Amino acid sequence: MKGLSIQKIKIQFALLLAAGIGLNACKAKNEEVTPGNSTNTLEVPSTYSFESRFESGISSVDYTGQVVRNLLVQDIKHLIDDAATAATPPVNLKSQVLQLYNHLDTDNLETVTKNKHNASFTETFYAKIATGKNIPGKISDATVIGYNQTADALVKGWLDKIDANVQAGKTGKDIYIDATTKVDYNQLINKVLLGALTYSQGAGYYLNRVGEENNTEPRQREGKSADPFTVMEHVFDEGFGYFGAARDYAAYSDDALAAKNGLTFYKDANGDSKVDFHSEYNFGFSRNAGKRDRGGAKNTNFTKEAFDAFLAGRTAIYNKADFATVIEPEIKKAAQTWEKVIAATIIHYINETLNDMTAVGTTNENIPNLAKHWSEMKGFLVALQYGSAKYKLMTDTILQDLQTKVGTAPVVANDATYKTKLEEVRTSLKNTYSFDDSSVITW
Repeated sequence: MKGLSIQKIKIQFALLLAAGIGLNACKAKNEEVTPGNSTNTLEVPSTYSFESRFESGISSVDYTGQVVRNLLVQDIKHLIDDAATAATPPVNLKSQVLQLYNHLDTDNLETVTKNKHNASFTETFYAKIATGKNIPGKISDATVIGYNQTADALVKGWLDKIDANVQAGKTGKDIYIDATTKVDYNQLINKVLLGALTYSQGAGYYLNRVGEENNTEPRQREGKSADPFTVMEHVFDEGFGYFGAARDYAAYSDDALAAKNGLTFYKDANGDSKVDFHSEYNFGFSRNAGKRDRGGAKNTNFTKEAFDAFLAGRTAIYNKADFATVIEPEIKKAAQTWEKVIAATIIHYINETLNDMTAVGTTNENIPNLAKHWSEMKGFLVALQYGSAKYKLMTDTILQDLQTKVGTAPVVANDATYKTKLEEVRTSLKNTYSFDDSSVITW
């Protein structure tokens, strides 16, 4: 198993049990779980913690590679944010970003995130979490609808724009907001990476292929000891890992996931005085679900719907349930709820953009907000194309129309024609995902 030795897995699982995380996962109906005993039926646990069917006391959950890639995407944004707050942005910002993008274990890099929170972390070196992980190895090579380029080419082109601004001596947000088009390259890079890497791999690849995998024997790789999980279990876990939720996700309020009212989207759940990125931290999409549930009329519960589906699906896989009638419906719920979170987030930024356009008027003081919100809207709209081919609700035909309406740059004026186009995009998303009017207007 990459990134974690069996001994470390035993220790981590024991700590989870001691804290009550996953306690329910180790008990079957009316009896203790006996690894490998196919007659046991596991109840759906309250946390994403599952004991191996093949070896007692060992966790069968591992998605360390997904943790590293979530961190790399997050830390690229942190680097650019930090450069914009520096008195003088580092002239080698581009090479710093590319070092994360093309991550090599031999670079021995620590995550930038460790400096962003008031917490100690179990492990802060990427290669100590998992080895051999970078962005080019997993980013989608599909042509981006509305751009006629791959996501990799787009991201590198936008990074070149930022580099040109840095080399020209620009500072602050001017290093990533285009002086002419008012596009925010920092937001576009981040959101397109979330879509073309995180969502593409999590929903478009892993959740899409669960049914193709073996669920009877432990995974066996040439020259290595058998793993404590089946291939099907592991593939499903990797999908969950890209969603980025903590193991006790249900214990987080919407305020916590949104980091509001003094709450945080991470915590030391097992009492070891450290936060583990692998089990006690919430990444991008899982936080967005809470933000949308928190906003507006609260007529959604994306956090519960997604987590319940992940828990039920993984439990059904453990129980070796029928794929078509029991497991696949939960995969479909998880994938479609994830997609709805992205769609709702696009609507949120459409609303923000509409407000910014009204506020721009004849002054420039609101332009940075408009640039930011429009670029987040656009980046998440790009992300929608990367969902599961089996389960996604948005068609490429509709998405092409939405991309055409949005265009490739914001309109920096209180322009009625462009506002109408954005409202049409919002209505199309509402209809595709059956969102209610109160949520759509107030997100």
